[in-house]
Amino acid sequence: MINAAMAMKKTVTTLFLFILFTVCISCTVSPEDRAKKLIREDFKAYAHDYESYKPESFGPLDSLFYQFKNSDDAEYLREEIDNAILQHKEYTRQANEYDEKVKRSFSWYEEVIYIDAREQAAELALEMYERISYYEKKYDSLDKAFKPVFLGWTMDHFFTINDRQGKSVHAKKRFYFDKGVDTLLLGKYMEITKS
Repeated sequence: MINAAMAMKKTVTTLFLFILFTVCISCTVSPEDRAKKLIREDFKAYAHDYESYKPESFGPLDSLFYQFKNSDDAEYLREEIDNAILQHKEYTRQANEYDEKVKRSFSWYEEVIYIDAREQAAELALEMYERISYYEKKYDSLDKAFKPVFLGWTMDHFFTINDRQGKSVHAKKRFYFDKGVDTLLLGKYMEITKS
């Protein structure tokens, strides 16, 4: 009899703990729900016409990383590549232009000048091509070696609100959150269309 009572007590205790555990898990607010709550609070605090605010949808909560492509080094290398491409095109154009002038030249002296100019332009075009290749390889190498840094989260929100003239607009705003989705860091309008 005592064993049966002990077994029943264990069963009831286990069932109680299971129910308590289930309630605790179901009461936990998901990161997505925390983000949506922060967005709604932001609109309530800062919207110029909160009464006209109508949420339409929320995008997924996306992770945000600082990547090599966002770095100053990447920007510098892209500028160098772009400049070298422009110069390569210009020197190639000049080489082709001098090649045409060689074909139409009337004197031996004129032909020699144009051949020399064509060769100089061709050499510079080749130099720019090599520079492009060098900077592209450098970019790829640094990009592969770069370890992305987790910054936090983003979520897009689509909504309708009245603008300052009282006209209804459909808008999309991207919100940025800290790593724990505890703080709204920034809200940035992405696009607005009039209704």
